[in-house]
Amino acid sequence: MYIFYHEFNSTSSGAAVVILNLIRGLVLKNQKVLLISYVNGALHNELKDLDPDLLIVVDKDEESIYQTMDLISYNDIIITTHYYAVFKKFKKKNPKIIFYCVNITSLVVANLYFKRLNIKALTRRLVKRISTRGGLLFIDTYAVEENERQLNILIRDPLFLPIPVEVPATNLWKNRNGVPPGISFTYIGRAVDWKIFPVRKLLNDISNSDLPKEGNKIKFHIVTDDKNEFNKQIADRSSPLIEICFHENLSQKELSAFLLEHSCLHFAMGTSSLDGAKLGVPTILLDFSFEEFPQNYCYNFLYTTKGNQVGRWIKKDTDFHGYTIQELIQMVKDEKQIQQLSYLSYKYVKENHELLNITDKLIDFSSTCNIHVKDVSPLLVRYWIS
Repeated sequence: MYIFYHEFNSTSSGAAVVILNLIRGLVLKNQKVLLISYVNGALHNELKDLDPDLLIVVDKDEESIYQTMDLISYNDIIITTHYYAVFKKFKKKNPKIIFYCVNITSLVVANLYFKRLNIKALTRRLVKRISTRGGLLFIDTYAVEENERQLNILIRDPLFLPIPVEVPATNLWKNRNGVPPGISFTYIGRAVDWKIFPVRKLLNDISNSDLPKEGNKIKFHIVTDDKNEFNKQIADRSSPLIEICFHENLSQKELSAFLLEHSCLHFAMGTSSLDGAKLGVPTILLDFSFEEFPQNYCYNFLYTTKGNQVGRWIKKDTDFHGYTIQELIQMVKDEKQIQQLSYLSYKYVKENHELLNITDKLIDFSSTCNIHVKDVSPLLVRYWIS
């Protein structure tokens, strides 16, 4: 049985979407899954169409977790995106544990103690142990590079599990019934600084484009978890050339329908970039930053990315190559070119991120993983006290 845990009653984060997709893929492969989250909560509601004999959902309170212990065995497998303290409760049963590195910070802070002291020496030993015994998976090559840099280590022969998504059998964007009038861009991202700075750059570039001469106006749709906070952070980027429309907390089903109806060109990072491209929406892969983007930043299509990368941490001294907003606007107006971009976007996700293929990889990795909760406990401060 596979065991997952999610801390929040929300599906707005990339980690939540990854968990949802992996659970769906495993159940479709007739694997039994235990999800510790919220009964009838956000994640559970997204999975209620699955076979209840294969998916068990329990509340994340201590009593509910302990009541499930009789179901858990030494050969079961925890798949976790963070080294949550909750897993120390599993020491007695001692199942396998695989750390799925879906971002560049969650492994680095595995031994962040009291939000002040980060014992990286322990974490380096942890990474060496789990990586050599098949207990560490990365979403892309950039995640490996950043963890190596931040921990000052070398990770030999890393294992990769690209972000899984359910890809429709056909290119739905190409076959959609209606086409939005004018130029309509879309963006998906939570209202946090590192996901807002790319939008600030994008809005600034649109404002400085040649649109006034052409008499056009771009409709810019932002899908987020907190529209008021997001709007506050981009208020100084308002422009008569851009009509900004906010859409809050869409479910995965609502999101797909929305993108098919409204998007000419999709901008996003991480799982949100795949949400557009899997439908055939021409998709730009945005990077992220904790400060304003450099003026010379350029835009690139998702299908051109290497090593399954889904966004990089942009630094001011980076050398950029790609398209300007003006060039992208011209592409959107060219029907033949935009259809080709749609084909390439859909093809890329189908070949590299298709859910059942990624699920097969996870099952294979699980069979060779040879590390258990008790093996990692001595190297995790938060696991020391039972």
